[in-house]
Amino acid sequence: MKAIYRAVDEHSLASDAPGAVIGRLERHLAAAANTSCGALRDAFLKVPRMTLGNYTLPTR
Repeated sequence: MKAIYRAVDEHSLASDAPGAVIGRLERHLAAAANTSCGALRDAFLKVPRMTLGNYTLPTR
């Protein structure tokens, strides 16, 4: 779980693209491959990939 919290903590809503958190999640979960969360990284990435992978910022 530390990998997930670390990725979210490093994400800046003000300056990072919405999908950038996915890359951080992938990187941190890959580094934690020998943990329970790392072993289930595809399950942890399924919803963020579906929701943030195709997200576009609204025009205002």
